[in-house]
Amino acid sequence: RRVLFRSLVAPIAHAQEPRGPRRIAMQTVADLRAWDATVDRMNRSGDLRIRQHRIDPLLASRTHDRLDQYYRGVRVFGGDVARQLEGGVTTSIFGTVYEGITIDPTPSFSTADARAIVMQLSGAELPETYAPELLVLPRDAGLAADAPPF
Repeated sequence: RRVLFRSLVAPIAHAQEPRGPRRIAMQTVADLRAWDATVDRMNRSGDLRIRQHRIDPLLASRTHDRLDQYYRGVRVFGGDVARQLEGGVTTSIFGTVYEGITIDPTPSFSTADARAIVMQLSGAELPETYAPELLVLPRDAGLAADAPPF
């Protein structure tokens, strides 16, 4: 029996709304401050979530944050921001965020179904602790139009 997957990501064109990856690169201090405010706003709204916060092993006053991008509670694969702070002031930001995501991230099958499909297609038993993760999957030409049947 062939298992077909409903597309979890469908592109919708909007003339006024930017779409696709936006690379974060600092050219000026103004760029840094603007992105810092954007990262703070996205973090407060839940569009970015801190995955890792660590103190620099060489400079105790410097910290490093890694943030993952989320869309309506679903992690965006490849949406990742790194931010360095010195004494609480941002000194650098880099990464990629995806703009203009307009899909319905509701899965078309359950987590148990996803486990069963992976085991069926791979021919391997999965540990009970394995839990598949629903993701928004960007593609090079924007967001994925069709999800492959694995």
